[in-house]
Amino acid sequence: DPGLYAKSYGGNITLTDVIADGNDFGAGVVLNTKDNGVISVFNTAWGAGHFNGNGTFGIQATTEDGDIELINVEGSNNSSKGAYITSYGLGNVSVTDSEFSSNGSYGAVLYSNQGSVFVTDSTFDLNTNSGLVAVSGTGIELVNVTADGNGGDGVEVYSSYTWGCRG
Repeated sequence: DPGLYAKSYGGNITLTDVIADGNDFGAGVVLNTKDNGVISVFNTAWGAGHFNGNGTFGIQATTEDGDIELINVEGSNNSSKGAYITSYGLGNVSVTDSEFSSNGSYGAVLYSNQGSVFVTDSTFDLNTNSGLVAVSGTGIELVNVTADGNGGDGVEVYSSYTWGCRG
């Protein structure tokens, strides 16, 4: 079970300065919203909130057509992924000033089926597989991204059309 689970049927979900660490049998947080609901996870200062040392993911967030944004977020030392972020419809995914390091699989997987993925001033280091996997149906923009010392690629970028063909 996750440390925090939130589900909305079209409304927004916002987390500010939340700490969800050490949930041995699940994610730090699981956030789910339908329709155009937006998910925002941010911290007012570095270290004010984090999602570390969880049994699966640090953060798992899913929307249909709403955007997902992570600002000043740390997701490290999780058994699987630091962040697993998915917009199945038109929503954009953005990550700013964040760090996803030393996770048991990927640092972060960011997926937007029909929207864009934006990553700015963020670090994806020392993960067992790739540091960052970004998938988008319309475009991906990476600015000042560091992805060093990962067991797989530092960064993998895919179109949502080629993602399903990946072996």
